[in-house]
Amino acid sequence: NEIDDGRRQNRLDSIWSFQEPEVSKLSPLFLLDEFCEQRLRKPVEAIDIINRARFFMSQEENILHINSPITIVGDIHGQYFDLVKIFDLVGTPSKTNSFLFLGDYVDRGKFSCEVMLLLFAFKAKYPKDVFLLRGNHECRAMSGHFGFKEECKVK
Repeated sequence: NEIDDGRRQNRLDSIWSFQEPEVSKLSPLFLLDEFCEQRLRKPVEAIDIINRARFFMSQEENILHINSPITIVGDIHGQYFDLVKIFDLVGTPSKTNSFLFLGDYVDRGKFSCEVMLLLFAFKAKYPKDVFLLRGNHECRAMSGHFGFKEECKVK
C-alpha cells in the first residue's frame, strides 16, 4: 500500500542521505582500490556496509526475476584479485552493467573479507543490478571449517 511504500522510500532515503565527510570511504570503487592496496576498513565501516546490503537483500523475493544482459560469476572463494580481474574484463557493476554472483564468495583464498565487503558495497549501491546468491560456503559450518571465521576475527 501507499503508506508502506512511503516508509520504504523514507528508509531508502535515510540510507543514502549522508552528512559525514567520509562517505566516499564506503563507495565500491573506493573500496576496490583500497583493498587492492591491502588497506583494511574499520569495523564500524564494515558493519555499515553489511547493514546497507542486508537491508536491500531482505527486500528481495526468494525467486529473482533478472533481466539480461547480465554477467554471471561463481566461486570466487576469497580470491579478491581474481574478482578484480573479472571487473577489469567486463566492467564493474553499475546501473547498465548487471551481475549475478552464484555464491561461494569465501574460504580458501586470503581475501574473503575484502570480497564480501566489496560485493556488499556494490549491492548497496546498485540493489537492482547486483544479485548475490548464497553458496554452500556461506554457512556457519563451512566458513568455520575453511577459515573465513578466523579471517574475520583477525581483520
